Amino acid sequence: MVTHSHGDHILGLPSYVLMAGSRGLRLNVIAPRQAIDDLMAIIKATHIQQYASSLNPMPVEVPSEPTLVARFKGTDIYVVGVNHTVEAMAVKVVDSSGSCITYSGDTAPSRQLVDLARGCGALIHEASGNPGFEEEAHRHGHSTVNDAVKAAVEAGVRLLVLTHFYTLNPVIKGTGGLSVVVPYECSTIEVT
Repeated sequence: MVTHSHGDHILGLPSYVLMAGSRGLRLNVIAPRQAIDDLMAIIKATHIQQYASSLNPMPVEVPSEPTLVARFKGTDIYVVGVNHTVEAMAVKVVDSSGSCITYSGDTAPSRQLVDLARGCGALIHEASGNPGFEEEAHRHGHSTVNDAVKAAVEAGVRLLVLTHFYTLNPVIKGTGGLSVVVPYECSTIEVT
């Protein structure tokens, strides 16, 4: 899944294409059409076109309502458009038991995201700004920690996982009884 084509979300993909191609594997990439186009340009710019056949691009016309876009071995993938500076989408993954998690991608506060996450066990939400920086974060198509908490509470999830923060660690105040995690890189989080 690629939620949009900004560099911090797409520039690592050529390495995966190279690894998949060198091992004879296929790499499914579900992304907005523009992100797929940008990925193909990056593959060309990094001179790994010979591995591009390992890529299975799955371009999505980003919908305004939650929409099923793929099914892999009993796992359903839903997406919906969110509020960012370029075309962007949030993603919900639902397993065969009906359990789900939702990932915000980059977004300012979004009713569509809340609706997508409703009923899931966890919401992975970007938190680019701390309390007091709402105007700046929203202007750049991002959310604050407080925005993420509000979205999680409104969606009724049990666990909020904060991501996409930069030089300042997230300041967390008033979680409304919600469990909040700020994960270490490559850590595993159990969602119950």
